[in-house]
Amino acid sequence: TRVATVELVFGPEPGSDDDQQPVSMRRSVQPGADGSQFAINGAGVSQADYLARLESLGIYPKARNFLVLQGDVQKTARRQGKELTRMLEEVAGSWELKADYEALQAEKFHREDAARELYVQRRNAVQEKKRVAQQKEEAKRYEKLEKQRKEL
Repeated sequence: TRVATVELVFGPEPGSDDDQQPVSMRRSVQPGADGSQFAINGAGVSQADYLARLESLGIYPKARNFLVLQGDVQKTARRQGKELTRMLEEVAGSWELKADYEALQAEKFHREDAARELYVQRRNAVQEKKRVAQQKEEAKRYEKLEKQRKEL
């Protein structure tokens, strides 16, 4: 029978002091079989467990950053604008954080608006304080001149 198998082994860098054990990820496909068989370190696992483990290792199979297929480089070079951005977000895995990013960005804009409003209020208060101080000085001058006029 024909079987296609792909196995990837993750382990510490050769010569490193890291005592991390190697992790073997294997997927096998047989014509006519019901889907693929998945294994981690030789033990059969579900597809969901297999994909979750790949993601924990920084590999996002849905983003297709695990394997570059023939023709993908040319296709990628032809992409522009939002399509290119979306593809790069998928490969980097940042698309998973998009909702959090947008919520935090909205909060940032809200806080910036609040800070601008507080700055305007402070600036207005400083200007009002100066205006009141000028009026006070003008009132003192008037009283002094009025006093001098009465003395004449």
